[in-house]
Amino acid sequence: MHSIKQVCLGVAVAGMVAGGGATAVAHAEPSATDSTTSTGATGSESKGRAAGGTSRSRNRAAQPAPTAGAPAERGVPGSAGSATTTNGKTDDGRSRGSSRNHSAADLTVPVAGTETAQGAPTSAETSVPTAVLTDSTPGSPAAQPAADTTVSEISVPEISVAEPVSATPPPAEVSVTPADPAPQPLPVPLLPVLPALPALPASAVSVSAASGTGSRVRAASAVAQAQVLADPPPAHVLLIGTDGTNLSKILADPANVGFFDLMDQSVTGAASIVGHTTISGPSWSTILTGAWDNKTGVINNLFNPAPYDSWPTVFNLLEAYDSSIDTAVVADWRYMNDIAGAGAFPVAEADNHFYAFDTSWADTDQLVVDKTIELISGTAAETSTFIFSYQVQVDEAGHAYGGGSAEYKQAVTNVSDNIAEIMAAVGAWETATGEDWTVIVTTDHGHQQSVGFGHGFQSPNETSSFVIFDLAGDSANDGNQNLAYSTADVTPTIVSLFGAPLRSDFDGVPMQSDAAVLNSIVDPVDLQQALSEAISMFGYPDIGTDLALGTRTVFASIPYFLDGFVTTITDQLQAIVDADIFLVSTLAGVTQFAVQAIGDALVAVTQAVARVVAYATGAGTIAPTDPPLTAPTQSAQVLLTAAQTALVTQSENLLTNPGAEFGDPALSGNSAVTIPGWTVTGTPTVIQYGTPRNFWPVGLSFPMPDLPSFMSFPKANSGPPDGGVQFFGGGNVADATLTQLVDLGAASTDIDTGAATYNLSGWLGGWLFNLSSASVKVDFLDSNKTYLGTASIGPVGVLERFFNTGLKQRQTAGAIPIGTRYAQVDVILDQRNVLPLGFNIDYNSAFADNISFTISSDLPAPPDPTPPVSTVGELDHVFMVYMENKGYDDIVGSPNAPYLNSLINAYGLAQNYYGLTHPSLPNYYWVVNGIDTGITYECEQVCIFDHGTLLTDNIDAAGMTWRGYAQSQPPGKPLENSGDYSVSELPFVAFDGIGNNEAYAVQHLFPLEQMAIDLSSSETAPNFAWYAANESFNGEGPIDSIFDVLKFFGSQLSPTHQYNVAALDQFLSETVSVVLNSEVWQDPAERSVLVVTFDEDNDNLSLGFGDEGNHIVTVVIPSPAAIAAGMRSGPFVATDHYNHYSLLRMIEDSLGLPNLTNNDKFAPPMNEFWTDGLTAGAGIQA
Repeated sequence: MHSIKQVCLGVAVAGMVAGGGATAVAHAEPSATDSTTSTGATGSESKGRAAGGTSRSRNRAAQPAPTAGAPAERGVPGSAGSATTTNGKTDDGRSRGSSRNHSAADLTVPVAGTETAQGAPTSAETSVPTAVLTDSTPGSPAAQPAADTTVSEISVPEISVAEPVSATPPPAEVSVTPADPAPQPLPVPLLPVLPALPALPASAVSVSAASGTGSRVRAASAVAQAQVLADPPPAHVLLIGTDGTNLSKILADPANVGFFDLMDQSVTGAASIVGHTTISGPSWSTILTGAWDNKTGVINNLFNPAPYDSWPTVFNLLEAYDSSIDTAVVADWRYMNDIAGAGAFPVAEADNHFYAFDTSWADTDQLVVDKTIELISGTAAETSTFIFSYQVQVDEAGHAYGGGSAEYKQAVTNVSDNIAEIMAAVGAWETATGEDWTVIVTTDHGHQQSVGFGHGFQSPNETSSFVIFDLAGDSANDGNQNLAYSTADVTPTIVSLFGAPLRSDFDGVPMQSDAAVLNSIVDPVDLQQALSEAISMFGYPDIGTDLALGTRTVFASIPYFLDGFVTTITDQLQAIVDADIFLVSTLAGVTQFAVQAIGDALVAVTQAVARVVAYATGAGTIAPTDPPLTAPTQSAQVLLTAAQTALVTQSENLLTNPGAEFGDPALSGNSAVTIPGWTVTGTPTVIQYGTPRNFWPVGLSFPMPDLPSFMSFPKANSGPPDGGVQFFGGGNVADATLTQLVDLGAASTDIDTGAATYNLSGWLGGWLFNLSSASVKVDFLDSNKTYLGTASIGPVGVLERFFNTGLKQRQTAGAIPIGTRYAQVDVILDQRNVLPLGFNIDYNSAFADNISFTISSDLPAPPDPTPPVSTVGELDHVFMVYMENKGYDDIVGSPNAPYLNSLINAYGLAQNYYGLTHPSLPNYYWVVNGIDTGITYECEQVCIFDHGTLLTDNIDAAGMTWRGYAQSQPPGKPLENSGDYSVSELPFVAFDGIGNNEAYAVQHLFPLEQMAIDLSSSETAPNFAWYAANESFNGEGPIDSIFDVLKFFGSQLSPTHQYNVAALDQFLSETVSVVLNSEVWQDPAERSVLVVTFDEDNDNLSLGFGDEGNHIVTVVIPSPAAIAAGMRSGPFVATDHYNHYSLLRMIEDSLGLPNLTNNDKFAPPMNEFWTDGLTAGAGIQA
C-alpha cells in the first residue's frame, strides 16, 4: 500500500518548504503486494449493502434495571430522520441513517434469546453545528483540554438549565499507583516547552435538563472499580484502530451511526498529539506501548523491531504477565502485525492475522471485520482475551483524495458501519455468556484536508486524535466526555484491566482508575457539539517544535521513499524473472540483485542519517528505566488442559555454560576458542562485551586501527541485563554451531504422561549491517536418538535488529513429545556477510547469550563442564611442520602436491581440523601460549608481552628440550631477517623473553640444516621441534616482484589457489623424508610423532577469496615405536572436530605437560589417533 503514499512523499519535502511544515508524509505499507493506484483501491467506495434497518445497540449482559431518576437503558436507534432519548438525554436530532444499511442477516453471531430494547419516541430534528478544523497560524498556542483540569476549576457561564451539577466522581480509591505524568514532548535544548492550554468551552461542562435529577454518579463508584481491578479475570478487551481518522469528520456526518451509537454507550475524548510526530509508525507505537516517540525513538514506517525490546508492547506485557491470556491482532497494514510480532513475548504467529489488499481497501477492511467477529464469536467464556482490530481505508482515502473529499467521508462511514457490525457481535456474545467486553476505539492521527500530503507535520488537522472508551460494567457514564484522554493511555488501560503491573516508563495512565482522568469526566448537554468545540481549540505547537518535527519528518521520509522506490523496481524485475524468458529473465535477475543491494545500502545510510536527525530533534532521547521483559524462570499452564491448570515444577536450566562465562575469551574478538560444555562446528568464539573491533585483520606487520566505539562488538547494555561478561560469537569465518545433548531420562515418567512442557529462550543478535543471524533449535529424540519433534527461536537478523549492534531476547514454549529421552540444543550462528572490503567480508557476526532450556520436571542444573577425557599416550618426541595459507580443498587431490597426498593416503588424516583465525601468525602464537591475546596482525618480533606461561616455559620446567628450525636462517642469527628468511617464521620470537633475549634464542632457534644432525641421536633430538619453511616454500609466497604479486592475486581469485603449492610440497618431501629416515625415528625405544599442518586456509587477506571456513589439512604420522605403544597406523580418517588448541593439548598430553589455559584444557583431545581412543570415545564429553 505504498504507491499512492510514496508519490505523496516525493511532494512532502517540497511541501515542507512551501507550507512551513503544515503538510505531511504518508504512512505506507512496504509490501508491494498491497500497492495500488486505482480508484477502486481506496476506501472511498461504498460497500452498497442492502437497505433495511437493524439494531446496532449493544445488549449488555446483566445490566441493572433503570430506576426512577436513573439513566434509562438505551434503545434501538430510530429510522432516518428520527430522534431517540437515550440515558435521559435528547438525541442530537441528526439523521442516523447510514449509507450502508445492513439487514439482520448480515450479523454473523446469531445468539438465541437475544432481546433488543424498544426505541424511544422521536422528536423534531434539531440542527447542530458541524465542526470543521481550520489551521491556525503556525506558532500560535496549542489549545487542547488540560489533563489535570477538574470541573470545579472551570468557569462555567450561566446557562438556562435547572441546577447544573458537576460530573466529577468522588476521589478514586484504587490499588494501582498511577504512572508518572508524561514528560513534555521533545525534551531537548533546541525545542521550547509547549505553552499552557486554555480552558475548555462551556458546552463541555453543561448538563442537560432532561437528565432527571441532574446527578451523574459513576458506575459502581471508583471504589467498586478498584475491586474490579483487584480481581480482574476474566477480562475481554477489544481495541479498534482506524488509521488517519479525523474526529471532526465523524461528527459532521449523521450517517456515522456506528460511531455515534458507540459514543452513546462510552466516554469519548477529543485528543491531540501536538508536539509529537504524526507519522503512523511512531503514533501507533505510542498507542501500543504507552510511550511517546521521545522514548521509543520510532521515526518512520520502516519497521524496526528493536524499540519494542526496550519499550514492550501491550501484547508483550500481557503475554509476559499471563500466557493464558488470548491475544490476537487482525490488520491490513503489515506494520501492525510486525509490532504484534516484536518484543520478547510476541503474539503467536497463529493469532497474528494479516490481510493484504483486496479489490478495494473497503473490501480489505471488511476482511478484517469478518475475522474480528469470528474471533469474538469464538472467544471462550471465562477466558481472558485481548483483540486488536485495525482498519486502514480512511487513511488510504485521505492520501488518495484528501481529508476533505467525499471519498474520505465515505471511508469514515464505511468504518462506522464496520464498528456497528463488530459491536453487534460483541452484544450478542455478551448476551449469550453473561460477560462483558471493554471496547476502545482510537486513531493515530488526523489528516490534511487537501489531497497529496496527508499527515506527518503539526497542523491541527494532522495532530487531531480521539479515544472512545466503553468500560465493561460502566453504564453510568455512557455518553459522557473526558477532557484528559490521550492515545498514550490506551496500553496502560488495557494492561491494568488484566491485572498486570504498570510500568514506570508509561507516559499514559489507566483511564478507568487514574484520579485525574476520572475527575475529567463531564456530562455535556450535547456530546457532539462539545467534542466539536474541543477540536476547534487545537492549535500548532510553538514554532521551534513545529520546525524541529517538520525537519525530522523530511529526513525520516527519505529512506522510506527510497525503500518503496526500490521495492517497486525489484517487483517489476521479479515479474520478468518469473516469466522465464530465455536470457532476458536471467539478466533481470542479475539486475534485480544489483538494484536490491544498492537500494538496501542507500536505505541503510539514509535511515542512519534520519536517526541522527530524529535524535537531535528529540526522538529516542529518554532511556528506559524499567528492565526489559525476561523469560520467566517458572512456567505455568503452558499447553496444559483445563484439568492441569495448577502450577508445575520447572527444572533448572539444563544447559551447561549457557552464557559463555566458562572458558577463556578471544581478546581480539576474531579467533576461535574452546567453548567448554559445547561441541562445535566451524570456528565459533567467545567475546567480551565492549571488545573493540579491528578495521581489517590482515597479514601486515603493523596493526590496523580499531573501528570507532559505536562499531565495536556489542556492549553490555545491548545484551541481557544478567548477561555477565562474555557472549558467543560466530567467529572469523563461515557458519558455526554449538551443540549440547541433554539427557531427559530422569523425567521420562512426566514426559510420557503427555503433560510435560519445555521452555526455550535466549538472547540473539548481531553487528550493525552485517547480515549474519543467530537462532536456537531443540530437537526431541527418543532413546535411540530418533527424531520426534523440534522447536526453535530466532533467527534474529539485521532487519530484526534494524542495523543496531546488540542482542534481542526470543522465547518459545510447548509440549514435549511423548517418548522423548534426549533434547539436542543447537545454537546456529549463520554467516551471511556480504560487506565491502575493510569490514571483514567473511566474518560471522552472529551473536548469542543466556541460552536456556528448561522442562516441567524437577531436574537439577547440570554441573560445570569438566575437561574431556584424553586417551593420548605418552611420547618422547613431538615434531611439527607448519605450512601456510592453503585450505583443505586446495591440497587434497591437488596434482601439485603429490608428496603431501601420499602422506594423506598413508597415515591418519584429521578430516575436520580448523585454523583459529586470520591472518597467519596469530595461528602460530596461540599454539605457543594457548590464548588469543588480542593481536590481529603479523608482528615481526616481540609484540606479545603480557602472555603468561608459554608452552616452551613448561617444557623447560619439565627438564625437556625444545627447538625451532627455519629454512634459510643465518647460523647464529635467529633474530635477524635475511633473504627469504623472516624471523616471524618461528612464532617464539613474538614473545617477550625470547624475541628480545638473543642468548636464549640462539640456544633454541637453528637453521633447518641442524635438524638432521640433531635427529641422529636420542641425546640431541629435542622433545619438541617446530620446522618452518622460508617465504619461497611455505605455501604463501614469494611475493617479492610484480610478477609474484600478480601470481599471488591470480591464485587468490582462482578456485583452487595453487600458487606455491608445488614449492611447499617440495619442502615437505625433503623435510619429512629426513625425519622419517632418521635414527631417532627408527629407534624402537623412541616414541615419536610428526604432525604436518597449516596455519589457515587461503583467505589470509580476509577478502573472502579461498574461504573454506579455515578448514585445513592435518596429517599425523606415528613412528614405529609410537605405533607399538598404542598409536594407530594408517591409513585412516579421524572425523572429530579439532583445531590448533587440540594440537596443543596433544603436545601437552603426550609429553606430560600441564595445560596453559582453558582453551587447551577443554579442547577436544586427539584421541582418534590412539587405539585406546576407539574404545574410550573421542571428542567433547559433556
